[in-house]
Amino acid sequence: MLNELQKSVIENALEKWGSMSELVVTIEELSELQKEVTKQIRNEGKMENLVEEMADVYIVMEYLKLIFAINDEDIKTEIAFKIDRLMSR
Repeated sequence: MLNELQKSVIENALEKWGSMSELVVTIEELSELQKEVTKQIRNEGKMENLVEEMADVYIVMEYLKLIFAINDEDIKTEIAFKIDRLMSR
């Protein structure tokens, strides 16, 4: 989803602030997305806030991929498995 420049910026941020800091940021961003989804359920949320938090989660997913040396193919494989399982239900 990200282009090469965006991935480079994320790599530089990870080098600057370190893995532990970015793991904490990841947890925070996941929590913020959870809050926005909850607001949507209660019809109290703004769509632009939900989209913003979703974008943040996409970014921190890139941090996780770098920190834990996970490549796109690994994720695609797991997504395919889960979608196939969903189709069979």
